[in-house]
Amino acid sequence: MPNLCDIPVSTKVFIDANIFVFSASDKEGESSQFLKKCLAEEVKGFTSVNVLAETLHRLMILEAIEKKFVSKNKPLQKIKKNLGLITKLTKYIEDVEKIPKIGIAIMDLNKDIVLESKKIRLNKGLMTNDSLIYTTMIQNEIYDLATFDNDFDDIDTITVYKPTDI
Repeated sequence: MPNLCDIPVSTKVFIDANIFVFSASDKEGESSQFLKKCLAEEVKGFTSVNVLAETLHRLMILEAIEKKFVSKNKPLQKIKKNLGLITKLTKYIEDVEKIPKIGIAIMDLNKDIVLESKKIRLNKGLMTNDSLIYTTMIQNEIYDLATFDNDFDDIDTITVYKPTDI
């Protein structure tokens, strides 16, 4: 599997939520270094609205854990029992708001992508969110993916780049 740091200059790359989450957690890691290449316009980064939503969700939970509002054991269930905690969380929002500011293009999720993704789930065996990512990529002629997700490893129509420092 190609390394995230080896993406050729000027490549159009779709970025999965885990890259944004890793970057927010490790400012010096490979995911952060890759996003700096997007900011410098060395690579052309793309993501989608549904990936931003997933990133928001995951970073919210991580922030609640970091602030010790909940423990690592079933954090989502603990947040749901005390929804007032959400009002005390702001860093996750700021982290996601930075994404378009670093040169990442945000693509919309639309009805056509949702309907077309059914074929991908049936033919490639991807879960719903992954099939939406793949369909968005193909419809926008993006064939390179930055992710830590192993579910894309056997998809031969795209090149998957992964961080190795996780």
